[in-house]
Amino acid sequence: MITKYKILFLLLVVTFGFAQNKVTITVENNLDFAQNEKLIEIEWSKIKALFNQIDTTNFIVIDAKTKKQLPYQLEFKGNSKIQNLLVQVSCKAKSQLKLTIKSGKKIILKSKLLEDMSLKEKTICMGK
Repeated sequence: MITKYKILFLLLVVTFGFAQNKVTITVENNLDFAQNEKLIEIEWSKIKALFNQIDTTNFIVIDAKTKKQLPYQLEFKGNSKIQNLLVQVSCKAKSQLKLTIKSGKKIILKSKLLEDMSLKEKTICMGK
C-alpha cells in the first residue's frame, strides 16, 4: 500500500495550515482522473511541528467538507517514534481535499474486509 503512495507523491501536493489546537492539510490531485481510497503518508514531524500538543491516543482526522472522520494509522517503520500518518482519502480529478487533524475521540470504523467476509458467510449459510 505504501508503494502506491510513493507513486502518488508526485501527483498529490500536501500543504499545511494550522491553529493552536488543530492542523489543516490540503491534498491536491493534479491528475485528470479521480483518486479513490488511496493511502497517503504525511510526515509526522511536520504535523508535530505545527501541533506540538497533539495526543497520539486522542486525535481524529476529518474531511473538512463532509465533516466525517477518515481512517488513519500511525506508521513507525520499525522505530520507537512515529514516522508518518497514513490516511485513506478519495479526491476528484483536478481538485483539492482539505483534512483537519484535531483532538477528539476516534470512532471505530467498520472494516470493509470484515463486511465482505460477513456477506460471503451469509450467502453460504443461505445456500444450505
